Amino acid sequence: MGVISPFISGAENIVSIIRGRKSVTELLLGNNTLMDDGCEYLFDFLCSEEGRQHEIFGINLVCNKIGDRGLQALSRYLHGNTALRELYLEGVSIT
Repeated sequence: MGVISPFISGAENIVSIIRGRKSVTELLLGNNTLMDDGCEYLFDFLCSEEGRQHEIFGINLVCNKIGDRGLQALSRYLHGNTALRELYLEGVSIT
């Protein structure tokens, strides 16, 4: 069995919290060091049928050391999204 990235582990905790709530409208995740792995895990969930049930109006991903893969995962989530109004990405590393 492979080792689970600590960044995915953190994202799993976030997804677990979201699943445990009836409604989530904002994700304040600044300074959590999700990196690309965690960001991909989180947005894969948010793109799922279960994840799309939450109308999220604001996402703060400031200082999470997110790079190209994480931003690609975010862009998949943004495609067709009409609810999101605020997105904070300060400190991302695009190459």
